[in-house]
Amino acid sequence: MPRNESLSRFTPKFQRFADLASKSWAYTLGALEQPQTLPFLLASAADGAHLGQLIRLNRHRRWIQSARIRTIVDVGANTGQFSSAMAALLPDASIYAFEPLPNCFAQLSRRLKKRDNFRGFMLALGDQAGEATLWRSSFSESSSLLTMTDLHKESFPWSAEHTPQTVRVDTLDAFLPELKLEARVFLKLDVQGFEGRVLRGAERVLTYVHYVLAETSFQPLYEGQDSFEEIFLFLGDHGFEYKGSLDQLSSPADGGILEADALFVRKS
Repeated sequence: MPRNESLSRFTPKFQRFADLASKSWAYTLGALEQPQTLPFLLASAADGAHLGQLIRLNRHRRWIQSARIRTIVDVGANTGQFSSAMAALLPDASIYAFEPLPNCFAQLSRRLKKRDNFRGFMLALGDQAGEATLWRSSFSESSSLLTMTDLHKESFPWSAEHTPQTVRVDTLDAFLPELKLEARVFLKLDVQGFEGRVLRGAERVLTYVHYVLAETSFQPLYEGQDSFEEIFLFLGDHGFEYKGSLDQLSSPADGGILEADALFVRKS
């Protein structure tokens, strides 16, 4: 194999290693910002909480714990990173999590198995019921019911490999009878470009929701995804206002902002 082809083959692995190293350093700095919470972080991680996600959310701990959140709906739960971190911060809140990939759902269930107030659902959510092709990425968090754009593949090459997998899809509204939505309700969406469709299939559930945290894009990373502006307008029409972003993702190539975890709050 020519040398340049050999280097090209391992470039995505190297870039993934560099990405992990960068995140680990950011998590370390984040934990050291509040050294008095280190015992809580470590004890929670030992109890199953995802440490990296918990460190990220711990920066907003005062707001989260004062927001009177009683119910969390986690759409696109993956292996339970967000659910487990929120369970550590809000141990009395009920958590409903949705994840279509069987192996990720199994890890999610194991991570939250000690929580009596947790319930998981193994399926994808959208704006209609049926079956669909989910493009399972080599990096499971990038798996989507939409195909990746070239921008995504170029920015995050370790996630570019994908295989099709048929999954069940339903609307969040279809599960309304099974959800005990005790106020205040926090809806989190991280479904790789499918957030708009999930919201359109959740208009009845939204009437119970006080907070929406949605992964929103400023550049197209998936074909046919809704942009930040479209999510902003949809939620504005349903009584929410944009209050800022808890986190954002920059392009490794030029540093431009690709995505943000946008927080929307129901208007008083």
